[in-house]
Formats: sequence, C-alpha cells, structure tokens
Amino acid sequence: MGRTEEAPLLSDTLGKVHAKVYSDRIQLINRKKYRLEELASSRDIPEISGVSEVICFSVMNFREGHGPGKADHHTPLESINYDGGSPGEDTAVLYDPTSGYMAIQYAHSGPRHSAIQRYLNAFLMEGAYELKPKFDTEFERKFQTQRHLTRIETKIDTSQVSEEDLKANQAAQHIFNASRELDGTMLNITIGVESKRKGVWLNDKAKELAGWLKGLNQEDDNTVTKLETKGFVDDEKPEIIDLLGGRLTAEIEVPISTADYRMEIEERWIALYRVFASWKRKGFVR
Repeated sequence: MGRTEEAPLLSDTLGKVHAKVYSDRIQLINRKKYRLEELASSRDIPEISGVSEVICFSVMNFREGHGPGKADHHTPLESINYDGGSPGEDTAVLYDPTSGYMAIQYAHSGPRHSAIQRYLNAFLMEGAYELKPKFDTEFERKFQTQRHLTRIETKIDTSQVSEEDLKANQAAQHIFNASRELDGTMLNITIGVESKRKGVWLNDKAKELAGWLKGLNQEDDNTVTKLETKGFVDDEKPEIIDLLGGRLTAEIEVPISTADYRMEIEERWIALYRVFASWKRKGFVR
C-alpha cells in the first residue's frame, strides 16, 4: 500500500473511522454502501500476539439485490427475515505498517481492493492511499521476457472506462467510441498473427495495451475480466499467460460455523497472517 505525503498514516484514519457510530462510517462507492466493521491489533489476538504488530480490519458492503434463503433437506427454501436490515458481505484485511503490504481476503460478493481503496480515501481531506496488487515474481519475469507474441485476447466492461482513462491510450479511443455508439457494454478484442516477424511487431503493441488494461484494473478490478497473451518464453514453445491470474495469492481453509454459516473474523485474520508470513519467508514481501 502506498500513500501520498499529505495522507495521514492508515492506522490514524482507521482509528478515526472506527470511533464513529456505525451509520457515520458508511460511504457510497459506485452506488453501493460500504462500512468499516472491525478494527484490531495483532496484540489483541492470542494466536498472533507474539509477532511484530500488524493492523487487522474488515470492510463490508450492503447487498441490496437478491439475497440468500434458508434451506434444509425436508422443507422448501425459506426467506430470511432481516428485520429491516439487509444481507451484507465483509472482507478481512491485514496490514503490516513496517513493510507497507496488505493481505486481503477474497470475498466473491464482498469489497475488493479497489473498493476498499476508494472507501478509505473518502475520509481524507488531503492526499490519497493507493492499493496495488502484488504480482508473482516468476509470472512477472515470464510476461516481461515473453516475445514473438502470436495472440492477445481481452474482455472489457466499457461502462467502467472513463474518458480520462481513454486519454492515456489514443489507439483504444476509436474502438471504445464505436462500442458506446452501439450501446455496447462488453468489448471483446482478439489480435492474432502467424509469423514471428509480425509477432515482434505485435510484441510492443500488446505490451503497451496490456500495461494500460492492467492499470484500469488497479482502479476497479471488475473492469477487465480477461487478459491473456500467447508467445514464446525462454525459447520454449508458445505459452499462454493470464495477466489477471498472476497476482500473489494463496489458499487456506478457515472453519465455517454451522450455526450461521460464517467464518469468524479472528479466524480469517489469523489465516491472512499465516499466508503473509509465508510470503515474507519466501522473499515476496520485504
């Protein structure tokens, strides 16, 4: 995580927001309501209290669309009475102030890193925070050394691309404008070549386009839903690289309560710390 000189320490901002009543923590981001739910220090969690201090928090969003129902083997699906409330999904986050890195839980319907960034920035009078995905070093090496490209393929939600974004890529403006004139929202682009000579030409163009599209997803990770290149790596046979799949990720099981089918927030923070600690041991996080 990065921040501009004017932005306060993230710990200070989180503390101020957490001190507010629940209703005052809410911010509207892209027509959806978000709220800081939990805030703790690793010192408060016995399983990780002996490590260097990290900050644990969670951000939730209100689900205003179709919600889940209650099901069992012997009766029909029933509605859940939220008694004036609504379904909500929360994302657990672990922040290490020393390294500046975060470990963020993947939550299918919960806040993603881009929404969390916008939520935190909404409370700032000056400056900004920036949350950028960390990519696997081997993946980055392959992408940077990939050459003689034979194909680039992408799928983009054009409704999420602003005029300001398009100014950074003149070549994309014409095709985006054509899509919008037809009231299109999803844009699929595939460029392929057969010869190595043309592949060398495609290499620079594709790398430029891929870099721009990756930048769009740092603002909102739902904008580009597919981004793949195919080309030679290390003089071997052509290899397909998923440019959206190279983020540093890990899977770890967390128990789910059969009473409410939720994972306890502390269990999620502990899992995030275990993953984060393994990344530090491997040198991915310094």
